[in-house]
Amino acid sequence: MAPIDRALPGAIALLAVACSGGTSSSSPSTSPDAGTPPISSSSPLCKGSGRCVAISARATETEISGAFAQVKDGYTLALAAGTYQFSNQLALGTANNVTVVGAGEGKTILDFHGQKVGGDDGLFAQSVKGLT
Repeated sequence: MAPIDRALPGAIALLAVACSGGTSSSSPSTSPDAGTPPISSSSPLCKGSGRCVAISARATETEISGAFAQVKDGYTLALAAGTYQFSNQLALGTANNVTVVGAGEGKTILDFHGQKVGGDDGLFAQSVKGLT
């Protein structure tokens, strides 16, 4: 079992910060992805040949958690710019060669400050190889 601490490695431009809340948040009226579904298969952040799971800033914690849990080998999870607030740990499925990417440092923020379930780890990967 390999926990991933609150901040992912620098190559993945996602940050975990101390804010409050319990669901993902970004104002739909000002979000550049306001007209897109919360979870889709198309994002300019996706590169490569594997399946892309595009997560908009409007996605709920439940939708994001489901996307992480159902990830398969070679998938890319692409989180749009925005602040995503969680009250639970995000647990990756048991897939290999998974990529998690955001819009850039300070643009895609994973906030686990309000986390009530899952211990001290914001992200948890069990039996996952090749996580980038």
